[in-house]
Amino acid sequence: MEKEFDILSAKLNIIKDSMAEIENFARKQSELFEVLSRKFPNIEQFTNALKEAHELQERMNHLEAEAAICARTVGILSAKLNSEKNTLKEKQETVHMLIETLSKIDGMDETTLNNLKKLMSGFK
Repeated sequence: MEKEFDILSAKLNIIKDSMAEIENFARKQSELFEVLSRKFPNIEQFTNALKEAHELQERMNHLEAEAAICARTVGILSAKLNSEKNTLKEKQETVHMLIETLSKIDGMDETTLNNLKKLMSGFK
C-alpha cells in the first residue's frame, strides 16, 4: 500500500509540474493577446483569444487547488496507514508476549497466576 501512495505522490508531482508549464504558457499567451487586442481592437479573434487565455488560467488555478487537496489527502492517508501499521505491530508483539507467558503457565504458583490474570484483564 505504501508503494501505491508513493506512486500517487509521484504522479501528483508530475501533474503539478505540467500544470505549471500550462499556466506559464497561458500567461504568455494572455500577455501577447492583450498587446494584440490593444493594438488591433477591431479584430475580434484577439479579444476572444485573450478571453480564452484568461479562462484557461482560471481553470489552471482550480486544478492546482484540487491537486493540492489530493496531495494533502495522499499524505494524510499515508500517515494513517503508517499509524495503523505501528498499532498492528504493537498488537502482534503483545500477542507474542501473551503466548510466551501462557506457554509458561504450568510452572507458575497460584499467586503469580492470579497476578497474571489481573494483568491480562487490563488488556481490553
